[in-house]
Amino acid sequence: AVLLTDDGRGVAAEIADRLADFGQQAVIVRMRKPGDDATQPFAADLADEDEVAALVERVHERVGRVGAVFHLLPLAADDLPWAQRAQRDTKSLYLLARALEDDLCAAGAAGNAFLFGATELGGGFGFGEAPLPATYSPAHGGTAGFLKCVAMEWDDVVVRCVDFDGGRP
Repeated sequence: AVLLTDDGRGVAAEIADRLADFGQQAVIVRMRKPGDDATQPFAADLADEDEVAALVERVHERVGRVGAVFHLLPLAADDLPWAQRAQRDTKSLYLLARALEDDLCAAGAAGNAFLFGATELGGGFGFGEAPLPATYSPAHGGTAGFLKCVAMEWDDVVVRCVDFDGGRP
């Protein structure tokens, strides 16, 4: 299965729909907020280790092992201070990667594992001459840095970080 964290903009839903066209099972995981319906099977506080472990257990029970993760949560539009975004975006990626390490490394040994993270640092990872977009958050540097580390440790897993320019439509 492919696990996607929800960006709230429709990107995760579009990718899941496209994957379904190819017969690929996809699960969209939503970040649970206070007051949300606690019965949603694929919703959790992704910055909480116990909730992530329980979420992964539910994914295993309902759809099986995970061979790919698309971490799109950093693309979510919000007004959180950057320190809280780092806590949400990077920590959630860390906890998901840790909880899914066995799945992803096993799939990687078979040649079919992918870990993808999205950032919004202006399309050039914060570098370049163009002004940074209004959606810029230094918290996204943590996502990119974490993925670089994972890429060095998980030889059989394809690990990529794509930086978007949130100022463009």
